[in-house]
Amino acid sequence: MDRKFLIIDGYNIIYRAFFALMNGTGKTTSVSVFFTSMLNLLKQTDAEYLAVCMDSRGDTLRKKDYAQYKANREKTPPELHKETDEIRFILSSFGIPVVSEVGYEADDLICSLQGKYCNDAEIYIASGDKDLLQLVSNDKGVFQLRCDAKEDRWVIYDDDKVIERYGLPPTKIASYLALLGDSSDNVPGVAGIGEKSARELLSSYENIDDIYKNIEALKPAVRKKIESGKSDAYASLKLVSLSEEEYRYDLKNDCLEDYSIGKINAASGISALEEAGYIRVAGQMRKYMRDKGLIKENDARSGNANTSKAQNGNDASGKSVLCEAANISSVEMLIEKSDEISVLLDKTASNAFFSLNDGKTFVLQIADDKIKSKFAALIADNAGKIVTINAKELYKLSKKTCDSSNGFIDDINVESYLLDSTRAQETIPYLARTHLGENLYRKSAQEPSLFSTGDDADSLRTNAEYAAAILRIHRALHEKLKKEDLLKTYEEIEKPLIPIISGMELAGIYINSNEIRKIESKLKEEVQKLEKQIYGIVGHEFNIQSPKQLQDALANDMRIPLAKKTHTGFSTDQQTLEELAGSYEVIELVLEYKAKVKLLQTYTVSLLDEIDPSDNRLHTTFLQTGTQTGRFSSVRPNLQNIPARTQEGNLIRGCFTAANGCKLISCDYSQIELRVLAHLSRDDALCGFFKEDLDVHRATAAALKGVDYHSDSITDKDRSSAKTINFAVIYGMSAFSLAKILKISGKDAQKFIDSYFELFKGVVELKNRIIETAKDKGYVITEFGRKRYLNDITSPNRILMQKAERQALNSTIQGEAADIMKIAMRKAADAIKGNNMDVRILLTVHDEIISEAKEDCVKDAKALIKAEMENAVKLTVPLKANASDSKTWGSI
Repeated sequence: MDRKFLIIDGYNIIYRAFFALMNGTGKTTSVSVFFTSMLNLLKQTDAEYLAVCMDSRGDTLRKKDYAQYKANREKTPPELHKETDEIRFILSSFGIPVVSEVGYEADDLICSLQGKYCNDAEIYIASGDKDLLQLVSNDKGVFQLRCDAKEDRWVIYDDDKVIERYGLPPTKIASYLALLGDSSDNVPGVAGIGEKSARELLSSYENIDDIYKNIEALKPAVRKKIESGKSDAYASLKLVSLSEEEYRYDLKNDCLEDYSIGKINAASGISALEEAGYIRVAGQMRKYMRDKGLIKENDARSGNANTSKAQNGNDASGKSVLCEAANISSVEMLIEKSDEISVLLDKTASNAFFSLNDGKTFVLQIADDKIKSKFAALIADNAGKIVTINAKELYKLSKKTCDSSNGFIDDINVESYLLDSTRAQETIPYLARTHLGENLYRKSAQEPSLFSTGDDADSLRTNAEYAAAILRIHRALHEKLKKEDLLKTYEEIEKPLIPIISGMELAGIYINSNEIRKIESKLKEEVQKLEKQIYGIVGHEFNIQSPKQLQDALANDMRIPLAKKTHTGFSTDQQTLEELAGSYEVIELVLEYKAKVKLLQTYTVSLLDEIDPSDNRLHTTFLQTGTQTGRFSSVRPNLQNIPARTQEGNLIRGCFTAANGCKLISCDYSQIELRVLAHLSRDDALCGFFKEDLDVHRATAAALKGVDYHSDSITDKDRSSAKTINFAVIYGMSAFSLAKILKISGKDAQKFIDSYFELFKGVVELKNRIIETAKDKGYVITEFGRKRYLNDITSPNRILMQKAERQALNSTIQGEAADIMKIAMRKAADAIKGNNMDVRILLTVHDEIISEAKEDCVKDAKALIKAEMENAVKLTVPLKANASDSKTWGSI
């Protein structure tokens, strides 16, 4: 048979990806893994037909027959349901058949499909479920594809492969599984019969019936088990067998062509992937679809529509979306008469779309500089009425015309972030789907960005509907924020920060490109020198950046005991190497090499690429919604990760320079997270350290040693260890992790932690209180109202629950510190403006605010910003900020 039919066990792949690939943020990558797997499977099989089979929610036919079937399974996490729904939506956008029926399991649907079509096409079943091996048949042309994690590929199981793996042919797999049972599905099996016994029995007999027919010939011990387990054996056989007619799904109305990949709507599906944020997978899918002739370069519907004519369509709520051309005067009148209006810029800021409460939408061409200037002034004058997505861009446009605005623009992305901090920088279609239950009109997938750059009819309709949806999304989010008591957090902390951030991005910071090039040249020389030293010790050249080649060099050539294993061999990750560094010179050189290469690639070449040639300034992008705790992050480049306490890090910071006639001012909170810990815990000892303005780490060391704060017996090592445990408490570090850092035994590390909690009882009480509240409410909350939901805080999975408990304390402290920092930034910006100072805030990195001031006002500006930071909020312990100034960031 030339034709091939790929059947994917959807939930099997999704489930494995969800639990295997959960990352540190709590967000999984199962959506991207699923579609990457689907693409790889299509390539490997070259299938012409495709179906995805999914379990339905609710009880199955087997459950009705056997009440204990799968009764011991943990409740499906809500995030997994959410991601499964997202995968189903994207599959439906592609038009890929999803076979799912109430009461039927995916296994039964797969069995039904292969049974109907195995005479018309070779069947390839993609699943890790061993139950499906019973369907494998070389004669029928049915094969199973199982993912081999070690080889990172899909392995085809035919008759021979099944025999190689299990010692039995596919025809005996059902009986084999029935004898063994399956604890994950609560299939009982025959008590006392293991893999070896089951294989031996089925090597002599064809199936369970044959075993019971010949029961007298069995060895006494085995016969006793088989006799007593007969009812369980047959009950199990019915549960695992895929030949049971009553579990077959009737496909009489289907035909093979219903599953043809030629019917895939590639443009729609790829667009859905892009809108959901899976850009890389979308690009890979686009290439495959083009290669298969399923999508063409001119697939995008286009036309030479006159923008002065109305473009009509229907939004997801069924209302008519009318997009009319407008001039600046008519837009001014519209805004003046409206209490609330949405504004949406296209990607090139050539067109602005406006939508009113009644759903009417207008487009204004703003490519002309004069019109753009008037439009910017209009935005500034009416900021308090405007709702948009990514408000920073509107603020940047208006700031080029006027420095202040009347009120604050609402941003639906920031509103959504406060409700779910795991999702950031979402698209309008995603927000509409999540908060309104609406699927918006989507233009062709040929345009990968959110908005089209053209003025064709399709783009006008898309952007008009997006503009209209913004208001509906905003209203829904506003109600949700009120219901969750988050409206004050949004109105008083997050929303007022948006114009400040846009001003920072617009201002940028001057970079001395000549100095960057000198550092680049010096780092290249040092990297080459380190390479030669490493090659000399190992005895040959190899790619140090390749984990596999480095593993071979260290483990095989140098015979270094790398204890931690991965699916490809021994690990050479940072943690593993750091643990061995003190014992092996080559590993110390490798760590130094890796650090310098990272600096070279991340903060020399990339910095030069990011410099704006028009002003020689670097305009980084600050992400207000980039972390789950509320802290800022930044990209292009990530300034948060420039090393602060290394020689090379300081050299790179030294390239960030004040403009002529100006200086940089740094105001940095001192120990803000520990101060927050003291404030929230009300621990007498910890609060006392800060009230007396002591070095908190030295004070902690003294308390742990039981000596006076001024004692000469407190060493630098004591202080360093105390500092580590202070932060270990905040980050929820275990004794095992603390032992690794301090290079002590696990027993000593636990004593260290126990002693700490004995001294600071208020911290223990705080920790217990936060975890107890999180378990009760499902989230933690700062004093300023910021919430972080912890779905695993009551998980029966001990590892996930403990991780959530660590996040509970950490998120409360970091979230509170983030709120204080944001409040301080707003107060500092307001004070600078109120005092009419020639100062502008440029950067925020961790707990530091960096500003640029004219030299004649540096002293006053420094004192002002320091005061605003120290008085941003009132805690039970004083807030302290260190202020300094210099020509460069590195010398501050």
